[in-house]
Amino acid sequence: MIGLGKWKARVDHMFFKGDVILEIKDNNGEYDFDIDLNADMELPDFRFYDIVEDGNTLKGKGEVSLLPGKEIEAFLEFDGDKMSGYLKAPLVGKIKIKDGVKVG
Repeated sequence: MIGLGKWKARVDHMFFKGDVILEIKDNNGEYDFDIDLNADMELPDFRFYDIVEDGNTLKGKGEVSLLPGKEIEAFLEFDGDKMSGYLKAPLVGKIKIKDGVKVG
């Protein structure tokens, strides 16, 4: 499994601008993700599935409680202690995840 641990990254989108903490965990051989915005903002519930590991990347699908019945796309790329990627959601567009660094 790749990318396990806590990552701090930057998000710059019309709905949120700031740092996020993404924790990637091993849940009995399946990837599990926790997202924290470190902001006074309630984060919708995310659920990710069909995660595929390909070299230094993770790709998958997901759902977010704000968009019931709509599927989101997730992509993360790792390079040592650096990470970047995006979430792509209907009606929202691409949310870039930039300048990620491993923090735990």
